[in-house]
Amino acid sequence: MAFSLIVLGAIIGALITNGTKVKIVPQVAASEGKINISMGTGIAFGSMVYGLTGNVSIKISSPGFFEEDYTITENEAGKVIEVTLRERPAKIIGKTNPAVDKAAWSIDGVVLGEGPEFKHELKAGTYELVLSHPYYENHISTLELHRAERREFEVRMNHTEGQLHLGSTPRAKVFVDKEFLGTTPYSGKIEGGLHDIRVVAEGYKPVSETVEISQTRKLIERNYTLIHLPASLTVTVEPPGGLLLLNGREIVAETTLEVNSNNDLRISYVKEGYAGRSLSIQL
Repeated sequence: MAFSLIVLGAIIGALITNGTKVKIVPQVAASEGKINISMGTGIAFGSMVYGLTGNVSIKISSPGFFEEDYTITENEAGKVIEVTLRERPAKIIGKTNPAVDKAAWSIDGVVLGEGPEFKHELKAGTYELVLSHPYYENHISTLELHRAERREFEVRMNHTEGQLHLGSTPRAKVFVDKEFLGTTPYSGKIEGGLHDIRVVAEGYKPVSETVEISQTRKLIERNYTLIHLPASLTVTVEPPGGLLLLNGREIVAETTLEVNSNNDLRISYVKEGYAGRSLSIQL
């Protein structure tokens, strides 16, 4: 019995003598830090590690930090060692609603991603998130992130809004993206993006144009002058073989010509041995 007590006392004395203090930094990690023996013979109690024989490997952990492995050598027994734990970053996953291609995701003024979805890791802290796109209003919000946090969120994207002012000579129907909106003069709101404009009047060539509304261009003004549709003219002469003129220019009889409508046209025909003939028409 006495021998057993002596041995136990020797073991306890050896443990106390070989006790190694583990200092965990930063302090915020030390407050909830844990130390476990991962290899070797020893005891971990609080911030102290007591090795019985040889080297002792330990694993240091704390919520929100990466685990660290450390081997205490015989030369370090009874001393103070310092182990630094690295913070686990926060993970953010953002999506746009609706899905918007080429949406730019910025954190504290730095563009870190583009597209309808954004994934990134950040240290714990407060950040300014800006989501921008030429056809949508900027979204600005503050992110307060914690260590090892996983944050998923959705950003509602609102179209930027512009103004469309259209006039024409003569008055005409206005179609935007194939939808009839009224007649000229026309004024109305229009969402950001590319839009197909078509201005139509009977007897005139339609006018088509693609316009863009964006954050930097919110006003589109146009005043179109429509051109008459061309008319067709075919002249028949009798007897054939003479000189046929249209507005002083020689043309070929029995041939269909494209001419400007609503314009005065003068047709002349002469042939040797016959009285010439002229007439004015408008198509």
